[in-house]
Amino acid sequence: MKNTSGKPQSSPVKRTWSGLYVPDWYEASPEPDISPLRQADFETQLEGLESFRANPDVRCIWEFDPGRGPLPGLSFPPGATCIAGSDAWIACPYVNGKLTIHSPIALRAGRFSFGITHAVLFDSNLYDLIVRFVEYPERLSAKKLEGIRNLIEALVARRYDYQLMPYVLETLAKNPRDRGHEYALRGTRAILRLHTMDTEYFRATGQIRPDLNKLRDYETDFGTADPDLIAQAQLEAYMDFSEVPLQVSLTLLAMIEMVLVHRVSKRNAGFDAKFAAFDDFLFGTLGLIQGSFRNMGILYFTGKLDRWIGAQANSNPEKAVALLSNCAWDLYLGNLYLQILAESPETQATLCHFCTREKELARLLSMSQLRALKVPENGGPIPFFEVDFQYYRDAIGAGWEKSLGLADQRMVDFLGQRQTGAIRIVQKDQIPELLAHATQKLREALGRKN
Repeated sequence: MKNTSGKPQSSPVKRTWSGLYVPDWYEASPEPDISPLRQADFETQLEGLESFRANPDVRCIWEFDPGRGPLPGLSFPPGATCIAGSDAWIACPYVNGKLTIHSPIALRAGRFSFGITHAVLFDSNLYDLIVRFVEYPERLSAKKLEGIRNLIEALVARRYDYQLMPYVLETLAKNPRDRGHEYALRGTRAILRLHTMDTEYFRATGQIRPDLNKLRDYETDFGTADPDLIAQAQLEAYMDFSEVPLQVSLTLLAMIEMVLVHRVSKRNAGFDAKFAAFDDFLFGTLGLIQGSFRNMGILYFTGKLDRWIGAQANSNPEKAVALLSNCAWDLYLGNLYLQILAESPETQATLCHFCTREKELARLLSMSQLRALKVPENGGPIPFFEVDFQYYRDAIGAGWEKSLGLADQRMVDFLGQRQTGAIRIVQKDQIPELLAHATQKLREALGRKN
């Protein structure tokens, strides 16, 4: 029978507000609101524009507001989630609230809508599994093969993007240029194979075969269907990334001092004494408050990060330094989502989750969820977090409120001293020298026989 309705023969489908027919599973964007502004809307608009005029150094503010509904497209709950049938953990760092952008552009538009893309960033300990799964899955054990299939299946089913971008940054910074490029190309090519595979076939069989339609899309964008050439082109934007970021060095410095407190100078002391000594370093030497460092200290001094940060008093010093360097990169890459959201255009927010096989790292990254992100015109983004105090209660145990009270008072005292100029933030050019000194101190302290 001839189709005269204009509706596609394939089924099941539905019609969106735009008049297009799409598969039933497709999550269509909501119809844009083009109604006129109400008086209250207009007043909010004027107040917002005045606020940005008074603060010209602020480009925009991203806000996650639970009072306005859930976060669209969120498939993983805030916190750490283990993917069923695998040893991979997803750290979702966002408050489950509707995402709003405050900016002059959005305010002048009156009614402003934007797209949201959810993505997952794989860390370096997933690189080998993903590459081997794509290149020669027969060499993986049955358990590892099932685990990586279950991970990819979970992301494909949720229609989340996924990338090895964190590994690419790390390998280009830590290796000679040719070797770093070789490793990065191999990983980028593997992800490309997964992005261009027939997803329905994969979900049915667990095997990878190309989807010619997806390959044609890449050919349109890159002028070729050759995976090697496409992967090379995708890497071009990262090829100038060859230096260790300052934040990695700062994180490594904090970790070394934390290990020295826990394993050497205060090894027989209690939690409060160790946390106070760590705060003395953060506040007195570095002159800064960084929530991720203090969260790390709370978990580390209570024995909750011993598998991830495995340095001991009798560890080989060089191996301990290498381990802590890897951990510093992990923490830096696990917080890249802040920079990625800050650099998102106002019409398309990219929300990145972090995937790792390090359970303790995933839990550390999940202690706080992002509530808002202020994006300056110049300088790094300024996050505002909501903290899950259950992590503190579980880690510190009895007396946790007293311990946090003491820590809060230290922070109040520090802020007062910084306001008067008695304490200053460490200068960027001081960090390499401080790191070299701390590293040498660690080498001298570890490996001794009692």
